[in-house]
Amino acid sequence: MNIQFRKLHLPQLPKVDADALVELAGDKQDSGLNPPALPNGVTKSKTIFRSNLDEIIWDIENGNAQNVTLLEWIHCLFYKQKWDSENIDRSEVTSIAIWKAAEQNTWLKQRLFWNLVLYHGGKINFAESLSKTISFYIPQNLDIKKIKVIRILKKINFINELGNFCYQE
Repeated sequence: MNIQFRKLHLPQLPKVDADALVELAGDKQDSGLNPPALPNGVTKSKTIFRSNLDEIIWDIENGNAQNVTLLEWIHCLFYKQKWDSENIDRSEVTSIAIWKAAEQNTWLKQRLFWNLVLYHGGKINFAESLSKTISFYIPQNLDIKKIKVIRILKKINFINELGNFCYQE
């Protein structure tokens, strides 16, 4: 059976004048192109994302980690290894500051633990300075067990030790 399809002929797309689009958007409130209203109870964020890692790290080092947004933390952790290679003399100090910030930031703490597990499993690149400075983190309750598991996973033959740990717990 031989199926034949007809050729589809589309009309030529109109040429768009970028200046006309800019003029259409305009700076005026009455342009008709305003963002949608936020739902009740949701306030507009006044935070501006900083892509400059030096600025983010400056806040972390100076005890202003509460000024770092979730997106900035993701950016920081993703590029920390590269930043470390360009700032060798500050890599350990900044990593210690990140672990200290994690003591007050549950999301950051969980992300660091998760990334360490993936790092030791060879699944992701992660700042080695963060792996080396975990001892500066002061664990609370359940964190002690999580850190113990992470330390076990660092070992080459971890299966038996991890099994014994799980059995004891």
